Amino acid sequence: FRAHTARLRAACFALLLQDVASDRAAQVAADPGMLKRTHSQRAGRAALRRHESMRGPMLGSEMLTRTFRVFDADGKGYISMADMQRVLNSIGLSDVGGDWMAGATFGDREGRRITYGSFVRLMAHSVKQANATGDYIFKQGDPVRYFFCLLNGELDVIRRESNGKEEVVNTIKAGEYFGENSLLAGSDVRSVSVRCATPSEVLKLSKEDFEAGFGVRSSGDG
Repeated sequence: FRAHTARLRAACFALLLQDVASDRAAQVAADPGMLKRTHSQRAGRAALRRHESMRGPMLGSEMLTRTFRVFDADGKGYISMADMQRVLNSIGLSDVGGDWMAGATFGDREGRRITYGSFVRLMAHSVKQANATGDYIFKQGDPVRYFFCLLNGELDVIRRESNGKEEVVNTIKAGEYFGENSLLAGSDVRSVSVRCATPSEVLKLSKEDFEAGFGVRSSGDG
């Protein structure tokens, strides 16, 4: 069931991305000035979390709970097959069968329900990481290992030329995802570096789950 479990985890990650993007858009619409304040307000908190986060903590409970409730809309306390089909069909996954369920129903005797505890266990491979200004999410030439979404902060995309000169070619803002180009192209290593311009938090999904969930076969970029 490993492949189906990976696909389910990737689908849940896609829902997390939608939640992050919609939440960010709503916040900015309600308070356009928040973008200018965000970096200084979060700097201290991100620095305090930095050392713990480098060990790869699991997703925050609030984020997981919100995603779980997308499935369990009527508050039963578990996700049924009907719940899963309804939500995954809504994001374009129509080939959802019982084998998707089986790999995520840890401990359920009949294999028909995903409890919140099982859902947390399912998503344990998706991690949230806090970084300080100047930290690298990845460097040019690093192996490809993850797909990312920027939760907070701002990142610089940097390309190093053959003469050693570095150029900032793009800026990644909160709510945007990145790292998928190398995965989709099947690259072995990263073609650019991504460095924190401010204290930042990223959400990341493993290459294996990305490939299984989004129908990609690659050899690296992470």
